[in-house]
Amino acid sequence: MSWFAIGLISLSALLHALWNFFGKKTDASAAFFTLSVAMTPVLLLPFVGVLVSDLTVLPSTFWGLALISGICQSWYFTSLAGAYRSGDISITYPLARSSPVIIVAITTLALGQGGVTAVGFLGMCVIIIGSLLLPMRHFADFRLSNYLRRSTVFALSAACATAGYSIVDDRAVKLMADHLTDMPYLEIAVLYIWVQAVLTTISMLSLQLVHRPWRLALIRTCRMYYRMALIASIAIASTYILVLWSMQYVENVSYVVAFRQLSIPIGVALGIVLLKESSYPPKIAGVAMICSGLFAVALA
Repeated sequence: MSWFAIGLISLSALLHALWNFFGKKTDASAAFFTLSVAMTPVLLLPFVGVLVSDLTVLPSTFWGLALISGICQSWYFTSLAGAYRSGDISITYPLARSSPVIIVAITTLALGQGGVTAVGFLGMCVIIIGSLLLPMRHFADFRLSNYLRRSTVFALSAACATAGYSIVDDRAVKLMADHLTDMPYLEIAVLYIWVQAVLTTISMLSLQLVHRPWRLALIRTCRMYYRMALIASIAIASTYILVLWSMQYVENVSYVVAFRQLSIPIGVALGIVLLKESSYPPKIAGVAMICSGLFAVALA
C-alpha cells in the first residue's frame, strides 16, 4: 500500500474520530446529528450535480434499499447521540465502531453469503474480550452491572444500525454499478453517499419534527451549534470520500478496512485528553485488543 493511500486513510480515520468528538462535546443530541447530516447533501451537491439525472435509470429495488439505508442511518445517529449523552466516548466509540464487524459476519454467515476463517474467528473473539474490558476500572472488576448501562445499550444499538446499512449499502452500490456502467466507481460511490444523505436527512427530520420538544431542540441546536454542525458535516462527507479515494491506490481493500481502525485509539485519546475521561488500564488494554482483533478480521 502506497504512502499516499496510507495518508488518505489516516486523515479519514482522524476526521471520523473528530466528528464523533464534536457530537459528544457540543450537544450529544439527535438534533445535532440531524443538522450535521442535513448539511451533507448541500455540501456534496457541487460534486454530484451533473450526475443526479443518471439516478432516473435506477430500478425501484435500488430505491427500496437506499430508503432502508437512510432509516438505518437515522437509527445509527439517534443511537449514537444517546450513547454519547449517557456515557464516555472512550467507551462508547470503540463499542459502536467495532461491534458491527461481528454483527455483519454473523448475519452474512446466517444468510449463507460467506464463511468465517479461523483467523477471522480468533479476531472476533479478541474483539469481544476487548469490549468486555472497556467499562472495567480494574482487571478483577468483572460485574454484570458494568454492562447493564444505557450507554452500552445505545452503543450496541448504533452498532446494529451500522451493520444494517453496511449490508444494504453493499447491495445498493452494486446495483448502481450494474446500471451505470459508464460511470467511474468513485463517482458512483459519491453519488450514492449523496442519495443516502438525502434520505437520511428526510428520515431524521421526520423524527425531529413530529414531537414539539424535539422541534424546539432542533431550533436551539441550529442557533447555538450550526458552526460545529457544519464542521462535523464536512468531516462526515470527507471521511467516506477519502476512504473511497484511497481504494483506488490499493490492491487489497482489506488493508483499507484494517487501517481505518486507527480512528478507535484516536477517538479514545480525544476523550481521555480533551474531555478528561478516565484512562483505567483495562480500558487501554481493551482498546488495544479491539484494534488487534479488527486487524485480524480485516486481513483474514
